[in-house]
Amino acid sequence: MKVRIYRKDKFVVLPEKWWIREKKLKDPSFDPRWQVIDYDKYIKNIHKFHDACGPIDNHSYVTNKRRSWEKKSDPKYIKAIADKKEKERIRREKENEIKIAKKEKAKLSKEKQFVRDFRKEQQKIIDNLNNTKFKPIEYPLNHPQFLKDTEKTNIPYGQCQEFYETDEWKKVRDDFLSKQPKPFQCHQCGRTPDPNYEKAPMKRDRPEHEKQRLRREFNQNRILVDHKLPIKYYWNLRLDQDNFQLLCGCCNEEKGNTVRYEYVKEATIRAKEKLKLTSIENSFILYKKS
Repeated sequence: MKVRIYRKDKFVVLPEKWWIREKKLKDPSFDPRWQVIDYDKYIKNIHKFHDACGPIDNHSYVTNKRRSWEKKSDPKYIKAIADKKEKERIRREKENEIKIAKKEKAKLSKEKQFVRDFRKEQQKIIDNLNNTKFKPIEYPLNHPQFLKDTEKTNIPYGQCQEFYETDEWKKVRDDFLSKQPKPFQCHQCGRTPDPNYEKAPMKRDRPEHEKQRLRREFNQNRILVDHKLPIKYYWNLRLDQDNFQLLCGCCNEEKGNTVRYEYVKEATIRAKEKLKLTSIENSFILYKKS
């Protein structure tokens, strides 16, 4: 906001300058003491100006403003204002501390209430469990819990090798071989061992390529009883003849301990059929007894 004033201070009553003379020639009524200045500047320096025209034309108002500006430069007043600000700051700090303490108290009370409610709910659950009588879960016969034959295991290598030396394995293996048509044939590649093949005598000074050739010939001319699902992962099927197959040495080495999906599927179907048969037999026995 601007104010139009009439100045009488020493900064205006000076020898006329060229621009003042030019304006006076154009307008004889021009007086440089009439000036338009900022309202804030006018209030700040109100004791220097003569209030001639503008929004402030009340003498008492001008006097009070002048006194207030003089008072602001008084050291006592400055100290009082500083003390007041300090008191206000201390009061605000105390209020903030009280607010923080209230929040913490409310938070603690909420946590305590939550713990109380949780303990009540826990006690309710325990009471309900004590009052209820549990019944054993009746699974269907084809549930995996009953299919223990196809349960996966992880037998160490040494135990697997020891099993192949047992009389139990040798008896089952010989029984399986007696049922197979002769001459024996590899189920995977269809190779039949040469009946006139003779194993080469052992020599330590043979080159490596010759050793590999002789080993390949030996593997091609022998038949092994292999487990379709390896006994390392399916230990329960180690004596199941449905899990046996005839493989030549090369195919057996190539297969190793790999698990094929179709063999797993076949074993699962066999286990389910076995369970059905046992359940029918049991029901028949119960019927006969009754």
